[in-house]
Amino acid sequence: MALHEPTNDERYLAQPRGAPVIVTTLGWALGALAAALLLTLDSPLQARALELYTATFGTPREGAAPELQLAGVIVFGIAGVMVGLFSSFMTDLIDGVPKVDLRAGNLMVLILWIVTVAPFALAGFPFLVPIVAGFVGWRRSRGFRPISRRTQTAVWVVFSAMGVLAIGFLMFVRPDLGTVVRFG
Repeated sequence: MALHEPTNDERYLAQPRGAPVIVTTLGWALGALAAALLLTLDSPLQARALELYTATFGTPREGAAPELQLAGVIVFGIAGVMVGLFSSFMTDLIDGVPKVDLRAGNLMVLILWIVTVAPFALAGFPFLVPIVAGFVGWRRSRGFRPISRRTQTAVWVVFSAMGVLAIGFLMFVRPDLGTVVRFG
């Protein structure tokens, strides 16, 4: 039996898929939470994590213990919503909704988001985030023309870079919103 290749009309008229938005949101929020837990929970990695965090964001006053700052985790989640939503919307608008099944790869993409957002939340290292976003765009556009794959990859990279810049700006202007721990 031959596989049905979707026509352009079918791609454009398909209902948008929520998986990229959900996976991106969860990945950004869980990555920030993972960084916060590395800093707040007693573990062999806590000393190294605190060293990285304080090298970027400054040393706390003497004797202050790190506490989870839920507002920072929520801000990372909101940035994930924006990156996933705008990237999905733009790529759907440009090329239509992909008719591919992403369920098998969602766990891998979620883990990649967590692993790349955590260093950003921990030490302000944002350079891996656009790379994973490019991978998500490239993977999401499987089955499209090569120019469409490049376009979708670029859209994901641009919007993730905008999310990184927004959070990076908050990290310095409003550290109570842009960082995942506070010292109290």
